Amino acid sequence: MQALMSNVLILRPRVTLLAVVVSSLASVLLASKSFAADVNPSKNTSTAVVTATPPKKIFGLDASLSYASNMYADGEYDRTSSTSLSFIPSAKITDRATLSIRTNFIKDHEGAKNFYMSNTTLRLSHKTAEINPTLTWRNRIDGIAPTNRDSQLTDRLQGAVGVGTSLTYANKNTTLPFTIVGLLSAQRNFHEYDMNADGAKNNQYGITQGLSLDLSFTDSLTLSIAGNYRTAMNYDNKPKYSYDTSIDLDYGLTDNFSISTGISNGGSALKANGIDSNISFTDKKTAELNVAMNFSY
Repeated sequence: MQALMSNVLILRPRVTLLAVVVSSLASVLLASKSFAADVNPSKNTSTAVVTATPPKKIFGLDASLSYASNMYADGEYDRTSSTSLSFIPSAKITDRATLSIRTNFIKDHEGAKNFYMSNTTLRLSHKTAEINPTLTWRNRIDGIAPTNRDSQLTDRLQGAVGVGTSLTYANKNTTLPFTIVGLLSAQRNFHEYDMNADGAKNNQYGITQGLSLDLSFTDSLTLSIAGNYRTAMNYDNKPKYSYDTSIDLDYGLTDNFSISTGISNGGSALKANGIDSNISFTDKKTAELNVAMNFSY
């Protein structure tokens, strides 16, 4: 019995020492595993990932290259066709305000086959309020420069200013997502003379009421229907009414590039008797068919 107790007493310090060594090794191994997990996390290890906030986009560009023709056949006297490039660069001034320049370059393919530029609009747009998650109110101020040759030589336009306001309702939570935009704008023109070089009265004021509907069938396919009703007032305060309509089908190939096709129409809002409505979406004499490639950044 004494011999056994003696052996136990001799072994006890060794067991204690062994336990301390094992405990130390286990601590080192656990610490190493934890360090390795921090440095090279495995697939089964849950770690917090810190992602950098992408920089805000300051500059933008919308451009469209389109071909349009009326509904007359090739060779007919009233046939018209043209190619146009729409160019709209923009820059964000604040989180809500955007400054943009809008102009078109147009090449006629019939008659004299002229190449010309539209008037240029400098626009300050302001996202005034988000009334709720689906309803947004925007306002704008326009300055128009007479860069169109006919406006300069025939109408003797010296410039124009305009204001506009719009409400956008966007419902993305339905089976068929849609967006509706209502627009009201006014413009004041400045001419050198009350009458143009052709003997017609120049328009001093203009008011536009617009409504558009976008239907998103898929993430890539959108149908757009739009119409504007315009009231122009010449320097004798006599009104003239006109309209324009459009139906377009747009297919997005990428986030920035799409193709579209559609039909547009426009002209006097009243028939020759000055009473009956002349508004329509299609008319062989005035409607145009178009195809376009669109880029947005």
